[in-house]
Amino acid sequence: MTKKKLYDKVQILLEMKSDLRDSDRKLVWEIWESQGMVLGDVITYDNFMRASKADSITRASRMIKQLHPELKGTKNVILVKEKR
Repeated sequence: MTKKKLYDKVQILLEMKSDLRDSDRKLVWEIWESQGMVLGDVITYDNFMRASKADSITRASRMIKQLHPELKGTKNVILVKEKR
């Protein structure tokens, strides 16, 4: 990927790869790979410290999905309240 804002990178990936819409972990890994931080399925400590923060990536994803409902995931998420 060319040098773009993180928000733009996330949006492009969500548009291109629908499986990333259902998995924040896969999305974060894909971003790190696009940034050249992952080498042979391994990320070094130094690269991890330089990579975009996972929180920033998932925040961008939530913002994009709110503005573009067609990019939301296909899985239904059920929240279960803990009984006290």
